[in-house]
Amino acid sequence: MLSLIKKIKEYNIALWVDGDKIKMSFGEASPAPELIDEIRENKPQLIEFLSKHTIFSEAAFDHFNISDTSAETANAGQENDIDAIFPATSLQQGLVFHFLSNPTDDAYRVQLIVDYRTKLDIDKYQEAWKCASLKYPILRTAFDWEEEILQVITKKPGITKANFSFRDLSDLTEDERELKIAEIQEEDRKVPFDLSRPGLIRFTILKLEEALFTVVRTEHHSISDGWSGGFLLHTVHQFYNALIRGEKPVIEVETAYLDAQKYYLEANKNITSFWEKSKAEFELANDVNMLFNHRINLDQQKSVEHPGELSVQFEGNGYSQLKDTCRNLGVTLNVAVQFAWHLLLQRYTRDEQTIVGTTVSGRDIPVPEIETSVGLYTNTLPLAVNWKKDASIREMLHEVQEKSAALNSYSSVSLASLQKHGDRLFHSICAYLNYPDVVSDATDQKGIEYTISLRKAVEKVDYPVMLRAHDSGQRLLLELKYGKNWIGEERAAALLEQVQFILNAVGTNPEQTTDQVSLINDAQREILLQKWNQTDVFYPFERTLQELFEQQVIANNDKVAVVHGKSSLTYGELNARANRL
Repeated sequence: MLSLIKKIKEYNIALWVDGDKIKMSFGEASPAPELIDEIRENKPQLIEFLSKHTIFSEAAFDHFNISDTSAETANAGQENDIDAIFPATSLQQGLVFHFLSNPTDDAYRVQLIVDYRTKLDIDKYQEAWKCASLKYPILRTAFDWEEEILQVITKKPGITKANFSFRDLSDLTEDERELKIAEIQEEDRKVPFDLSRPGLIRFTILKLEEALFTVVRTEHHSISDGWSGGFLLHTVHQFYNALIRGEKPVIEVETAYLDAQKYYLEANKNITSFWEKSKAEFELANDVNMLFNHRINLDQQKSVEHPGELSVQFEGNGYSQLKDTCRNLGVTLNVAVQFAWHLLLQRYTRDEQTIVGTTVSGRDIPVPEIETSVGLYTNTLPLAVNWKKDASIREMLHEVQEKSAALNSYSSVSLASLQKHGDRLFHSICAYLNYPDVVSDATDQKGIEYTISLRKAVEKVDYPVMLRAHDSGQRLLLELKYGKNWIGEERAAALLEQVQFILNAVGTNPEQTTDQVSLINDAQREILLQKWNQTDVFYPFERTLQELFEQQVIANNDKVAVVHGKSSLTYGELNARANRL
């Protein structure tokens, strides 16, 4: 099969799978008839091969590297290449299921686009990433799902030169470069990963100027989370700086990730017991259609085809008061944001219980150095809040905090195992980004880490609506992610404004009941209570009904006044008939 694929590539033909069909594209010259016959004769084998390597688009075929597959085949079955095997974590299981059921969906392809304002040594940059893959077991991880879903951690580097591609854009104008970078980033998102092979990360290095490079990094969410990102990039930069100095990087293999997998196995009984009690309390998922401009079938909505995003800054006195109140009450800003989203959902649905997918770090486990480990520890789990009549904001904040802490301690659970009949427990997510700052070891500020700047981070989720918050220390960034098909920008802005109203209420008066929290401002209240209620109009009491009608006849003599069935009368005709009485 590889020889046929090689021949197809030599003829500049692209093949990919679309359902039970093979699609093809080629240049100006048509393929030779004998090659078309060979493709037709081998159609079943080609579909199997292309599907196995997740080639579901033209871009995926272009990225497919035959030499990698040949090496994989040669190495297959060599047991000494395997370092460890563990069951996939709960979130990894969900991501593999999503991949198998929606192989072309780009929901869990995470992208980071950065600029380096230096003359990047590409060979050393690639070597630094290779060293990082030897340090961190997760970067050498593949998945096997023949029976149960397993993590297979290999010994060889998970990142090699095959994970990189290079483009020189230095001949383009600045505007042309920007358009090309956006195009490359979008095209790269379309290329799926083969989860059965390690190295679920790839890089496109773009040369813009002699001392300006852009790196488009795309990885599958199954191998990392946002918390890990800073530590991983810090390690890569350390290795790169050492290579630039002519030193051999010292690679100390991280043990925390493997220790965490062992802990999950040992703690499985306690985790299962906790969730058995919790899921008995779950009611039906809230109908978040109440937040939307247009209703959708929530049970059928498994992906967001046209993602939208809107953000606002919660700052000034409101932000300061919120932080002070949270500190005085002994709760975190995360808890305040979770409370705000739950209350907003409760107001729209009027449900007695709200269930929201809550993102937890998953690092509250007794494993040394877990805080700096690289891997997928985060999970999105159901946080259920039961609304009590006359409960104060303060009471509800403490309930949310207590339940959030429990989620983090028992985070290693499969979301699918908590669902009844496979139905979703929640249709919205609330995530609070609280990633630690990673400080450079360099004292002379000459390392590559001092030349980097973030261009863009791209991550798409498969839930209809998501609130994400990040505290910068001076303000709280609130981002709403949604599907443009069901939420317009005006509605998104209104929802974010209402979240801020609730946060203001938390900061100014936490003793008020949740029912007293207003979702409108003073100006909106004035419109509702005064202007919209001013329905009184002038009525000429000195005139009779007959006189008022005759006034309408003069003004609208030829216009239709009354309709019955297929017959109609104008004001003039109706007046003439009335005068006969």
